[in-house]
Amino acid sequence: MSESILETERHVPARRENHAGAWQDLAIIIAVLVIVKQSVLPFSYLYAGPASTFSAMIVGTILLRRRGRGWSDLGLRWPDNWLRIAGLTILTMAAFILATQLMDFVAVRFFPDVGTSGRFDHVEGNLPAYIGIMALVWTHGSFFEELLFRAFVIDRTSTALGGGWKADLAAALVSSVFFGYRHYYYQGCTAP
Repeated sequence: MSESILETERHVPARRENHAGAWQDLAIIIAVLVIVKQSVLPFSYLYAGPASTFSAMIVGTILLRRRGRGWSDLGLRWPDNWLRIAGLTILTMAAFILATQLMDFVAVRFFPDVGTSGRFDHVEGNLPAYIGIMALVWTHGSFFEELLFRAFVIDRTSTALGGGWKADLAAALVSSVFFGYRHYYYQGCTAP
């Protein structure tokens, strides 16, 4: 009983926030992501994404602190129940596999295969380049992108839309579409 009360109290500040502030935070983060990436792309195809994500993490941290919040309020903390997390992980992986198959089916029928950019071709047979790219993937891809797109963008979008399960679903969709847009320039749509 007390655990559910604590869970509710953790989420109350996000629901009481004004919608205009959430829209403002979302607009600032998206602007940073787009402007920094587009500014770096002419100089580095490889580091444009990481530069924009890292910049947005700094700005996101400032925006959260300005509102009296931190990344822990968006989920960056140790779970209260590891067994529940394990179950949700298995469920999420099953949903991911199903969604991947469904999206592949849709993508092949509606989007042309533009191929890939070859931006990682220099890694093959180059151990230092491989280690550098893996360090980038483990920080940028596995950590910063997840915090920004799965925590910050979803939280701010849901709050901006008034909260609740419909706002949460819309926020997950917005996050996914923007995440896909950010990766399309070098991954494209691939056919089986």
